[in-house]
Amino acid sequence: MVASKDLHFDWDINYVTAKPDGKQEQQVIGCNNAWPFPQIEAEYGDVLHINVHNSLDMATSLHSHGIFFHGLNEYDGAVGVTECGIPPGKNYTYTIPLNQWGTYWIHSHSGAQYVEGWRTSLVIHPPKDKDPFKYDGDYTLPLSDWFYESATALGDHFLSLQNPGGGEPSPDAALIREGATTSINFEPGKTYRLRFINYSAAAIFFINIDDHEMKIIEVDGVDVEPTTAKTIMIAAAQRYSVLVTAKNSTDSNYLIHADLDVDKLDTLKDHLLPNITATIVYDDNADTADPPARDWVSFNDLELTPIVKSNYSTPDQSIDLTVTFNQLDDGMFYGMFNDITYLRPKVPSLLTMLTTGEYATDATIYGKMTNTYVFEQNKTIEIVLLNGDPDPHPFHLHGNTFQVVARGDVMEDYDPKNIPDNPNPMRRDTVVLPGNGYAVLRFFTDNIGSWFFHCHNEWHMIAGLAAVFNVDPVATQKQLTFSDTMKEFCAANDFLVEGNAMGKQGLDLAGQPEGPNPINYSIHGSGIGAMAACVISAVLGILAIIWYSLNDPATNGDDDGTSTPIVTEEFKQGVAGGRDGSEGLSEH
Repeated sequence: MVASKDLHFDWDINYVTAKPDGKQEQQVIGCNNAWPFPQIEAEYGDVLHINVHNSLDMATSLHSHGIFFHGLNEYDGAVGVTECGIPPGKNYTYTIPLNQWGTYWIHSHSGAQYVEGWRTSLVIHPPKDKDPFKYDGDYTLPLSDWFYESATALGDHFLSLQNPGGGEPSPDAALIREGATTSINFEPGKTYRLRFINYSAAAIFFINIDDHEMKIIEVDGVDVEPTTAKTIMIAAAQRYSVLVTAKNSTDSNYLIHADLDVDKLDTLKDHLLPNITATIVYDDNADTADPPARDWVSFNDLELTPIVKSNYSTPDQSIDLTVTFNQLDDGMFYGMFNDITYLRPKVPSLLTMLTTGEYATDATIYGKMTNTYVFEQNKTIEIVLLNGDPDPHPFHLHGNTFQVVARGDVMEDYDPKNIPDNPNPMRRDTVVLPGNGYAVLRFFTDNIGSWFFHCHNEWHMIAGLAAVFNVDPVATQKQLTFSDTMKEFCAANDFLVEGNAMGKQGLDLAGQPEGPNPINYSIHGSGIGAMAACVISAVLGILAIIWYSLNDPATNGDDDGTSTPIVTEEFKQGVAGGRDGSEGLSEH
């Protein structure tokens, strides 16, 4: 076995100009004055040391999506959960141990910066004697939606009073390998591994290869028994590896299709080309074969079987998380778990865990609006996701993979008594919760610390569709640390470094936000009082009209039944005064 290596990278995160779709030149977030970012390939057991210098005009961070970070929770990179962000002009080195293999990616976890280009792939190769698959070549093909306007501006509008219905930003383009198209080379008879990663803010893609068979061998870093699929649906943050065996002939080239699911877009721009392709090139001089009729029925990932069986199928604890999206009482549109939208605390959750002693086991101290759950170590936790929203949601758990033990398209059909008895359910770190449906996940709490659980539709995450899972605070206090450098950054980025969510002691959370909350449309005490007052006022008004109609003070009845209006001298003088510009009735 090859000895593990320390791999060092220096990344200056800065603004650069690029033309990702070949049409619109724009400012993007790049690395070392270039874009796209450099891709990273490493071996199992290596340790990455990525020194990040922030040349942006806002804080940034680095999240290694899918990496477990056992014992190094601070380097997970989730601002407000495990760190405070790198201020402009500062440096911070992330230590990333690679004690797993498969397909992963690295991206900013500060605001929506990865939507502007701050992302790259991370491929970790297993030891040669441990790799269950044989192939001759390896290609990574990231997919994404793309926007001409900055993600910061789009996010600000999305979370504003000008967007009370929660309409999501519509992409201007779709990219493959960070461009409008790309190509890969095949040699006859050889087998290739294609790694698909969805970098999107929100888009779902359907992948299909003309006249070639795909065998799925990996999802989200989990090796699975090779399974044939004609079409694969891949949501934001998910990854799939497939094996494709080349043809024996070089007469034609063939297309890899990645079609954006336009049915899930709130609006569709005229210039958007949603169907992108890569070309499998057998011969530079050959024509590309005409696409055959395609089957767009997506493969069901629950049918996959992990090669290594997990041993945590029976839950020790179960929690229900009901997903809703709605306009709240401040007039803006939010995502919620159990009617609570996530708001970032004043103290990152990991620091609260490390600095509050015995109180750290009480979920209350992490703040009402953080949706925090505290779990014991080495327990199987079941998460029941119930979707009260018609849109699908790709949920990602940091620091862990989870079993997907059940999923259905109708939320009301969920029954805990009818969970399939599968001894080896599919595992991954990002799962699609169907619109108005349900999903049941189980994970094992062998990774202490503070872990973010959120929708990886970036617009939904910044709208508050998130929770925090804290594992064994007592062990965390004994075994984990937090760097002095990051503590300095906390002050620069308006975070506090100790105490509960508000930076106070114990359960004193005075001043913590208590909302925004769902609008209460029911009739309650103040409403009943207001209604009663309206009814009384209306009745008195009607009685007054009746009384005045019977006893009109503005008329003087005569015996012959006629009436003469009473015009007083004061009224005459008032009208005259008003006409000539002096004070008259206009002031009354």
